Amino acid sequence: MSRFRVVICGGGIAAVEALLRLRRLMGDAFEITLVAPGAELRYRPAAVQEPFSRPGVRRYPLRRIALRTDAEWLQEGVEWLDPGEQVVHTAEGRSLPYDGLLIAVGARATTPYEHVTVFDDARPDDTYHGVVQDVEGGYTRSIALLLPDGPHWPLPVYELALMTAERAWSVNMEDLRIHLVTKEPAPLAAFGAEASDSV
Repeated sequence: MSRFRVVICGGGIAAVEALLRLRRLMGDAFEITLVAPGAELRYRPAAVQEPFSRPGVRRYPLRRIALRTDAEWLQEGVEWLDPGEQVVHTAEGRSLPYDGLLIAVGARATTPYEHVTVFDDARPDDTYHGVVQDVEGGYTRSIALLLPDGPHWPLPVYELALMTAERAWSVNMEDLRIHLVTKEPAPLAAFGAEASDSV
C-alpha cells in the first residue's frame, strides 16, 4: 500500500513549518513533496535591518531542508490545481497527485501608489538604503512612511520609522520629521493596548 501523499506548495516559513511538523508528528508515514520556485527559505523579519548595515535576512537552502526531512523538493512554480482529480500542475508541465494538499504560497508584493519607494524585503538595501544615506547626509528633512489599507503585517513600517529616527539622532540630525500614516485606530493596534501605548 502506498503512503499518504502530501504536496506542500510554497517555500516560505508556513510551508517549511508544516513540513517539519508533519515529519515530527507522522514520521515517515507520509510521502511529502515540497513545490517552490525559489531555492531558499528566506527568514524575512530581519530584512528591515539591512539598509542600516546590520545583519539582515537569513537564508536556508530548501534542498538541504528537504534532504533532512526525507521530502522531495521540486524547484518549480505551481500553475494550477485540479481539486476534483487531486492533482497539482506545475508551470513546467509536471502533474503531482496528492491525498493531502497545503497551499502556503504567501502574498504577492504590489506597488499601491505612484511615485513612492516601496520597501521590498527581497531587496531591502535597494529600496531603503538610499533613504538612510540621505538622512545621514542631511539631504532629507521629512519622511512619510505609509501603510496601505488592506491585509498587511504592520510591524516593519514601525521598525523602519524607529530605526530611521535612531540613525538621524546618531548623526545629530535632530530636525528630521518622520510621519507614519496608517488607517489603524492606534499605533500597532493589532498587538493590543500595551504595545500601542509603548509605541
